Amino acid sequence: MSTVRIGFTGNRYGLNQSQIEEIKKIIESHDNIIVSHGDCVGSDTEFHNICVSYKEQFNKNISIHIYPSFNPVMRAFNKEM
Repeated sequence: MSTVRIGFTGNRYGLNQSQIEEIKKIIESHDNIIVSHGDCVGSDTEFHNICVSYKEQFNKNISIHIYPSFNPVMRAFNKEM
């Protein structure tokens, strides 16, 4: 089983429904995933929550790595898993 690595960056305004559906399709099509994001409020956090949901509800093998900004003003302080 190969590992898929996904790097994510987005805006602070969040994801639209089309983007959410595309993210879900990608996650559903792989079994072993490592995701990385910048821990910002908005899209990064929504992406994080989708990944956590798939990890917990569907027992997907997803590792979440966070690479936050040095400026904590826009950080969401999500947890690596």
